[in-house]
Amino acid sequence: MSYVDLFYPGNRQKREECIRLTQEIYGAMKNNFVSTNDLIEILWNKLGIQCETLTFDNDKTIKENATHLREKIHEIQRHLDGELTKYKRKIEPHLYEKLMNENLEISEKFKYIKLASTDFELVLRTIILICAIYQTANLLTTSLIAIAKIWVSGIVIGLLIMGVDLLISAIVGAMESQNLEKTAHELKLRVDEFVPASRNYSKAVHRLEFSLDEMEEK
Repeated sequence: MSYVDLFYPGNRQKREECIRLTQEIYGAMKNNFVSTNDLIEILWNKLGIQCETLTFDNDKTIKENATHLREKIHEIQRHLDGELTKYKRKIEPHLYEKLMNENLEISEKFKYIKLASTDFELVLRTIILICAIYQTANLLTTSLIAIAKIWVSGIVIGLLIMGVDLLISAIVGAMESQNLEKTAHELKLRVDEFVPASRNYSKAVHRLEFSLDEMEEK
């Protein structure tokens, strides 16, 4: 037992809590990278848009990885904005608004294709696809901004890969002037926000893949 633990017996438990919460964020973030690469594959297969895939960097902090992921999502959305501008001019404004309605499921939007001229079928399908990808990508951006602002990211999260023993030592030294309880509380808030958002993002990507497969069969 270290002198720190001897004089402050509650610190060990608080440090372990910080580590556990940090590992949750790490796991969710890695899953986000996989889901975003799936989204990039959809872009290429369905729209012919090419983006470089992502690689989670274990040598970088969560803040740096979160920033990298957010930038990639924004890159995807810029590509989609360009495609929307191209297709928007080809259909009536009221129909475009319906297809862009975030509250309508893909299956509901698909009904409008049956009512439109066959000449516009490909255009309508493409707009529905773009809107679905855009909405899916947008699910994670707010949570990523919050994660990137974690003040302990460079101290605690960035050292996680180096091993628990070294991480504990790093936390002890880095937190000499900070309160472990405050750190754990902040991490808990981020976990409660980010982990569910990450799960929803991954589920949305899988639902999108399934919906697009269904759309192609009709």
